[in-house]
Amino acid sequence: MHNAGHAREHPRGKLILTTIIPAHKNMHKKQLALGVVIALALVMVITPASADYNFCGWPLETRASGTVNGGVFIDYVPWNGSKDLSLTSSVPNGTVQWAYLCTGFWGGTANYQGWVNVTFNGISDRNGLGSIHLQGKDDTNPTVWCTTHGKHWLYYNVTDLVTAGAVNTARARKINETYGAFDGRVYGIVLVVIYEGGDNPKIIHYWLNDGNDALHYDAPVFPPVGEHNTGTTYFNGTVDPANLTGAQLAMVLLTAYDPPCSTGVTFNGYSLDTSLMDSNTFELNTWNVSPYVGESENRAVYSRCEDTFINVPLAILTLEYSPEKTELDTGLPENPYPSIPGIHRGTIEVTTNITLNTIYTYPCAGTGGHTEYVRIYGNGLNTSASWRGYLGDWRNLTFDGPVTLEKGKTYNYEIRTGSYPQLHHQDELPVAGGVIRCTSFTDVNGKEYDKAIPAFKLYYDDRQ
Repeated sequence: MHNAGHAREHPRGKLILTTIIPAHKNMHKKQLALGVVIALALVMVITPASADYNFCGWPLETRASGTVNGGVFIDYVPWNGSKDLSLTSSVPNGTVQWAYLCTGFWGGTANYQGWVNVTFNGISDRNGLGSIHLQGKDDTNPTVWCTTHGKHWLYYNVTDLVTAGAVNTARARKINETYGAFDGRVYGIVLVVIYEGGDNPKIIHYWLNDGNDALHYDAPVFPPVGEHNTGTTYFNGTVDPANLTGAQLAMVLLTAYDPPCSTGVTFNGYSLDTSLMDSNTFELNTWNVSPYVGESENRAVYSRCEDTFINVPLAILTLEYSPEKTELDTGLPENPYPSIPGIHRGTIEVTTNITLNTIYTYPCAGTGGHTEYVRIYGNGLNTSASWRGYLGDWRNLTFDGPVTLEKGKTYNYEIRTGSYPQLHHQDELPVAGGVIRCTSFTDVNGKEYDKAIPAFKLYYDDRQ
C-alpha cells in the first residue's frame, strides 16, 4: 500500500444501480442496488473461509453463488480518513437468504497492533461482532485477513441480523493501540444482502468472491517474497449468454491507483476502464460486462499496474436474465384411456431454461379431470400448488411465484390427480424442452403402474 497516500480523503457518494452502468465516484454516498432475478430456485453455495497473516494475501475465491428470485443489494461507504466510520443502508423488502458485512483497518505496519470494534444494528455480541484485537503479522483471528504492511480486512456473516425493508446500520471504529503506533483508520464498509422476493424481482445468477489479494512490487522484506503483480478470480459454472439481459462486475480495490491506471482490470480478456479508481484509499467500482460473458470459465484479472501496493478483497458478478415465458407441454396422448385418478411420481429432465408459474391438466372429454396437488423439487427447488375446488379457473393451479427449471438439470415431480385426467401410457415421454419419465403411479385403489404420465402443461401465465 502507499503509506503516505492514506492522508488523502475520499468523497462520500451515493449511487443506486437499476441498470448496468459504471459507478461514479463523485456521487454522494455510493450505493449499488443490483436488482435480481426471478429464478426458479434458490441454489446457493456458501464456502467457509479461515484467515491469518500473509504478506502476499489470499486470492479471491467464491464464498457464495446461486440463483435467486429476488435481488442482490450492495451498499458501501468508502474511506474518509476517519477512525470511526458508519454505513446506513436502506435494505429492500424481501426474504433475506444471506448477508455479508466487511470492513478494513490500516495498521500502519505489520508490527503494530490495536483494538477495534465492529457492530451491526447495534449488535456486538454475536456472529463475531464486537471488539477484536488486530495483531498485524501475528494475527490469527479467524475472520481477519492481514497482508503486507498492516492492511486488515474483516468479514462477518450477518444473515440473521439484517432486517429487510428497513434501515440497517454498521459501524467500524478504532478503540486503542496496544503495540506501536497502530493507525486504525477505516478503509470502508461494505454490506451485501441476497434476498428472495421483494418489490422488483428479476432473474439473476450471482457469485460473491472474497479474500484479500495483496499485489506488490519486489518489496525489501525478509524473508524475500519477490513481486506479486496480478491476480485472477474465477466465477465457475456454466451460463447461457444468449438469454442475458445484463451483467455487472463489482470489485473493491484498496490503495489504488497511484499513478493512475486505466487498464487495471480485465474480464475474460477484455479491458475494463479503471481510470476512476485513483483515490489511493478505497474504491468500489462496477462495470457492464454483458458483451464479454462466456458460457463457462468466466474470470476477472486484476493488476497493480505501476502502483507499488494494492489489495483486492471482494468481487461480485451478477448475471441478469429476463423471465422466459416458455412452457413444457406433454400434449394430448393418442389414446388417453383407461384413465383413473391417483398419485404420479417421476422426473423432468430439462434441456432449456423454462420459467413457469402455472400447471394445466388435460381432462378426458366430458369429465372434471384436474390436478389436486403438484410438487416440483430437487436441485435446490421446492415449489408446490394445491387445488381449491371447482372455483374460477379450477383446471389451472398457480405456484407461489415464478420458478425456473434450469437447463441441464433434472427435477422430481409429484402430481395427484382427480377424475379424470388424460394419461400417456408410457414410462418416458420426450417433449419440447425436456424428457418426462414415470417413476411410479399409484391409482386411487392402491394399484401401482410404471407406465403412466399425466397429460399436463407447465407454463408462465402473465395474469398471475
